[in-house]
Amino acid sequence: PSAEEPSAVEEPLKPVGKKAKKRDVGKTVVVEGYEGKGILRFYGPHHVSEKPRCGVEMDSAVGTNNGTMKGHTYFTCAKKHGLLVAPSKVMVLEKQGDKVKSKTSVENKESAENKESEETKESAETETKETPKLAEKKKEKKKKSSTKSKKLNADDVGKRVTVEGYSCQGTIRFVGEMEETGALRCGVELDEAEGKNNGTMKGHQYFKCKKKHGVFVGLSKVAILDAGKTDVVKESAGRYEEMSRLQLVKLCRDRDLDYKAVSKDVEALKQLLIAADS
Repeated sequence: PSAEEPSAVEEPLKPVGKKAKKRDVGKTVVVEGYEGKGILRFYGPHHVSEKPRCGVEMDSAVGTNNGTMKGHTYFTCAKKHGLLVAPSKVMVLEKQGDKVKSKTSVENKESAENKESEETKESAETETKETPKLAEKKKEKKKKSSTKSKKLNADDVGKRVTVEGYSCQGTIRFVGEMEETGALRCGVELDEAEGKNNGTMKGHQYFKCKKKHGVFVGLSKVAILDAGKTDVVKESAGRYEEMSRLQLVKLCRDRDLDYKAVSKDVEALKQLLIAADS
């Protein structure tokens, strides 16, 4: 540019406040738990679990790979610059003032500044405005939280559960320490082939189930279902049993569910709706 013509100043970026989608490939993003920015290079299913994943090329060597995982190439980048994570951990950025700020950090700052006044306000409102309906909702929420936080043990084997990160339900088949690491884990036989094994890990059999129906997770990720919830699930399953794929897609769209990654899988659509019902 000439001396009279000032050069364009590139504006920094700010979070849009939404998780990444397939249409955001090529855009600048931040990844929860990692410093700095990156470029979204891949959005699609994991080659084993088929769950939606985002492949991000980070600006610095804070990653875990070069775009290839277990022999499968999702994208290419420099060593230790690649990440493969769930879409919920990736936030798209746009231009703003002087530095990149995550939505979470801004919210936390505002929360810290107003914490005392908000707590006082909430307490006053609760005392003066709480209705029987609101009290019932709070009671139900507390009950659900209590069910999930309950520490699992061997006595829970055989109980029906939901597992964080999986759309279907399952049955507890194992609670105990892993043979190699000694880590405390819960082994669940899932109702659908969304798992990672058949109950055997690194040559040690903890329980038996069909291929890709077994999963081992931390105890905090497992929530035991009560009888009432199980009945709701059965009722939901019957409701969607005879529906076509197009009917299921329409229901998912009407209920604003994130169904696009499984839009062609009838069973996965049913499980998504059942999970929303419960």
